[in-house]
Amino acid sequence: MRWEKLFEDLETQFEAQLAEDARQEVAEGLRVEKARQTLTERLLWAVGQQVVLELPTVGDCRGRLLTVGDGYLSLDCVGKLYVVTFAALRFIRTSSRKLRRGEASRVSLNAVLRAALRDRSHVQLHACDGTHLGSGRLIQVGADFVELHAHPLGEFPRSDRPDHQYLLPTANLGWVVATDWD
Repeated sequence: MRWEKLFEDLETQFEAQLAEDARQEVAEGLRVEKARQTLTERLLWAVGQQVVLELPTVGDCRGRLLTVGDGYLSLDCVGKLYVVTFAALRFIRTSSRKLRRGEASRVSLNAVLRAALRDRSHVQLHACDGTHLGSGRLIQVGADFVELHAHPLGEFPRSDRPDHQYLLPTANLGWVVATDWD
């Protein structure tokens, strides 16, 4: 009888060790999965939620996260559309994760900018460091740059002011704010 108890005890210990090993494998798998997660993938859990972006020279920008694309996000901030590159973000505050993950936008940043060009939306351009580059209408979206014809809101661009045209490498684009984007 004593030997039976010994073998039962050993079997119980062995099963407990197998269960612990399995638990540690799952935990390690989760750690590896989280280590491979990108900012885009993490932000997909916050689509549709209120977030706070910390932007250079602006500070807190609160709004509802609309989309997350490759290297950028869009935010509805009190009736203004912000399209912000990841390079310009200082940090993002989000609430707890929701139950369902959103889908990443397959639309590139250049395609978003071309839509603003096509719609002749009045935009404000900001560099990654927060510098306000100008307000006006985009007149070209190239492969790696945007061109802005600066003019006040409510006025149309005039060709007699060529000094108010700015070229900005897309790599230095921090964010675009549009107030009349449909």
